[in-house]
Amino acid sequence: MTNSKPETTEKKLPALIAYVVSERDGKTYWNRRGAAWPTKGGKGFTLIDDSGARYVLLPPKAEQSGDVEGAP
Repeated sequence: MTNSKPETTEKKLPALIAYVVSERDGKTYWNRRGAAWPTKGGKGFTLIDDSGARYVLLPPKAEQSGDVEGAP
């Protein structure tokens, strides 16, 4: 008798969906471009786009809050 865990192939559904929104000829088009899941630490999200690129989104640290050029 063994105490091995059964393998699971169940995938977690994304928490968020990423879209590119564009306007043409007075119409708005929403095109899905990726999905995001919460990070293990729970403080951010991992976004994977349609090309397979991975982005990690985290809140800025207090000393970094104004460091991004062009940020709102």
